[in-house]
Amino acid sequence: MLDALVNRSNTIVQRQRIYQADTRPVYQRLPRSGMYMKVYMAFFTVGMIGITGGLINASKVSNCGMMEPEEMLGGSLSGGKEAESPARDGRALWARRHDDEQKEALLLS
Repeated sequence: MLDALVNRSNTIVQRQRIYQADTRPVYQRLPRSGMYMKVYMAFFTVGMIGITGGLINASKVSNCGMMEPEEMLGGSLSGGKEAESPARDGRALWARRHDDEQKEALLLS
């Protein structure tokens, strides 16, 4: 019953000759290497697309929290118009508070 498993002929030398005679790159010589390579490349592509998308989204952040020139000069460049968005209102409010704190620090010193 176990003779089919125990008394098998040694085919390592023949397989080694076939493997070494193959002219393809080492990572493509095995039977399922094409499947492994496709799965690897799929994950690699998805990862690179994700990284690229993240970098693009990160680069779209407006002004990185910096004030607009109109806000720095108190709105004199825009003719005294109100801020156009809530984000600009927040930055203008922060700028006014920051200016008030600096004035208080100068008065106290």
